[in-house]
Amino acid sequence: MRRVGFCFSLYCLLLIGITQLSTHGSDSTTLHLNLVPLAGILRSLRGGSYLIIVNLIGNIVVFMPFGAGCAWLWPKLAQRPWQIVALGIGFSLALELGQLLYGVRVADIDDVLLNGMGTWLGWLIWQRQARWLQV
Repeated sequence: MRRVGFCFSLYCLLLIGITQLSTHGSDSTTLHLNLVPLAGILRSLRGGSYLIIVNLIGNIVVFMPFGAGCAWLWPKLAQRPWQIVALGIGFSLALELGQLLYGVRVADIDDVLLNGMGTWLGWLIWQRQARWLQV
């Protein structure tokens, strides 16, 4: 269990580092904020395969370990997936607010939604594996 906790902590720190320290696509003189749900998703879909992979699929996949990790670390919480998804959304929201405050990247409500979906998918995969492994 300690190894899982260590890996989960490392994963969370990596997410913080990637989202808060990277200035990719940032202009510190301009406020980058999108509060219109689905606007960024639709823009990515219109933009082509690269944007779909990076923005849509990337935001989902990067949070799948969050859902699985929470379920693994806190088995009682794993019985209530909506709480795990709420944790994922809360963590994602904190990351997005950090991006807004530090002026890096774009704080986007769609990222929060996609990260929540990734958290749920991570929990779902964990649940299927837990049944199979009888954890």
